[in-house]
This record gives sequence, C-alpha cells and structure tokens, in this order.
Amino acid sequence: MVGSTDDSVSVEYRWLGEQDANCCPSGGPAVVTYSWDGSRVVMEQPLPQEMLDSYK
Repeated sequence: MVGSTDDSVSVEYRWLGEQDANCCPSGGPAVVTYSWDGSRVVMEQPLPQEMLDSYK
C-alpha cells in the first residue's frame, strides 16, 4: 500500500520479467487506486497490460 484516504487505497504493483528471480521483480512499479463507491470497491484504473501479460 502506498497511500489511503477514508474511502480509497492505492496499491503499488510489481511483476516478474522473464528472467527475474522471485525475489527481484523488474516490472513496474504501477500504482492502482481502489475506491469505495458506497456499495462496492471500484478499481479506478486497469492493471497494466505488461503485468497481465507476465502471467501467461
């Protein structure tokens, strides 16, 4: 977590590159904010495509 307010939290993501050891991700960082809209949690921006591609 990199920050928060009363109704949101910002999370920093890092991900592994093809040659990275599990201890040392080289991807990112990317910060994604999640907010409470009164009834559910909303992701304010999508996860980076590079991160999603690293799980293929």
